[in-house]
Amino acid sequence: ATGAISLAGTTFQFDQAGTALSLSQTAGSSTFDGLLSTSGAAGINLAGATFTFNAGVTTTGAGAFTVVNTGLLTIANTAFNLDGLFDKTGAGGTSLGAGITTSGDAVSFGGGTTTLATGVAINTGAGPGDVTFTSALTGGQTLSITAGTGAVAFNAQVGAAPLTSLTVVSSGSVASLSTIDTSGLVSFNS
Repeated sequence: ATGAISLAGTTFQFDQAGTALSLSQTAGSSTFDGLLSTSGAAGINLAGATFTFNAGVTTTGAGAFTVVNTGLLTIANTAFNLDGLFDKTGAGGTSLGAGITTSGDAVSFGGGTTTLATGVAINTGAGPGDVTFTSALTGGQTLSITAGTGAVAFNAQVGAAPLTSLTVVSSGSVASLSTIDTSGLVSFNS
């Protein structure tokens, strides 16, 4: 599709790669087994229960990725490359199994617990893109964050299941409002 796609319903399954100007969903659940790409400033806006991404997401044209999930958000296998921000809210948790890169825009995880399913890198570039975890972060994996001049904030417990390592490669500042538990290296460069 080349235009905007708007979905509302119960369950959607996308088996192939898809390209659109934008994608919005206002209810239900979706599974994306092919690369999802958008080219417009409206980007990807999802609200509903569970969302599963098995092949990555790419946005251009300043397109953001926003999701409000009541069930599990699964990001597996292939990285997200965004030309806009990443904003996850809602009571549902996140299984994070691939990296997220933005073009200087913020990355934020709120709502349910974020569980690292594999080693993950989050990169907002050299500019002011903040990285914020407003809910718990856990999982016996490595996490590397590059936030340029942006702030990195952990506003809830990190490591209920200790992370293997936590590295902040670059940031303007690092703040933690709770405990951070790892079984290995903790390194903050700001």
